[in-house]
Amino acid sequence: MSFSSAGDSRLANKQRYPTTLTAAGVDHTSMPRSLLALLDCFKWRTVTTVCDALSQFPGVNAFFIVACANLRLIQSQQRTKYNFYNFDFDSKFASDYAGFLLQAKKRSRGKQH
Repeated sequence: MSFSSAGDSRLANKQRYPTTLTAAGVDHTSMPRSLLALLDCFKWRTVTTVCDALSQFPGVNAFFIVACANLRLIQSQQRTKYNFYNFDFDSKFASDYAGFLLQAKKRSRGKQH
């Protein structure tokens, strides 16, 4: 797992998260553009993004809220090339991810039901 919020000591805890690599935060323009490059590399055209509000981590969550907003702004400019679906949730309150992950899987593979 790679995480871009190295400034938060809770996320850099090697005992709790031994496989996490932390680094300086990325800018909110490069990250969505990198995603689009990845989609083009594999010729993926239908994609579901899942954004977690992370309200249990005040401060850290602001980064992800802005990152998702910028990702969706860039997505909206690419609607003719890609088919995007978006899910929002808050892991502070969600305990069962199976339902919406299955929905994301179906949408990304073109199965709406």
